[in-house]
Amino acid sequence: MSEETQPQPRRGCWHVIKLGCLGLIGLIAVVVVGVLVVNAFFSGPDAREVYSGTPDPVATARLNQELANHGLTGASALVIPIKGQNGQIAIFTLDESQGFQGSGQAGLDAFTRSLLTANSEGGHNISQVAVDYRGPDGENLFTVATDQATLEAYANGQITRQEMLANTDANLSNLLAAFDIYQEGGQ
Repeated sequence: MSEETQPQPRRGCWHVIKLGCLGLIGLIAVVVVGVLVVNAFFSGPDAREVYSGTPDPVATARLNQELANHGLTGASALVIPIKGQNGQIAIFTLDESQGFQGSGQAGLDAFTRSLLTANSEGGHNISQVAVDYRGPDGENLFTVATDQATLEAYANGQITRQEMLANTDANLSNLLAAFDIYQEGGQ
């Protein structure tokens, strides 16, 4: 019998198990590398790092004065530079535990216009706006944020309220959790 016609020896079960283990290890490696790549490219910096500069006292005082001018008790503003950018973020806290009762749509529109005026007249370079809404116990219920250009377009009648809201980020997790607790207590 020649070498070409001799039957090959059986490799057995162990060969299949070794190949399966190597394939599983390769698959895990691909998944880990994929997760690391996605995380590196698609996760933004932590908000505490981005908004951790020294507050702008002049812009903060001006916006707090605008809040007082509109009679918004329980509302406060803080303006902080955005790290690595030329702009600043205005963070408004609306706190029911400090007396905030809302202002209605007309009051909100008037305040938005005065915010835009204060920003342009004062040269405060506010490019982002966030609102932190706190409930009767002072706990955060929700946070919303948008860019200044969206607010300007809304205030100037260039976009509708729905279009403005579509360009607004919202964190409603605390509000939804409070709603779940309310629902559970009511049943």
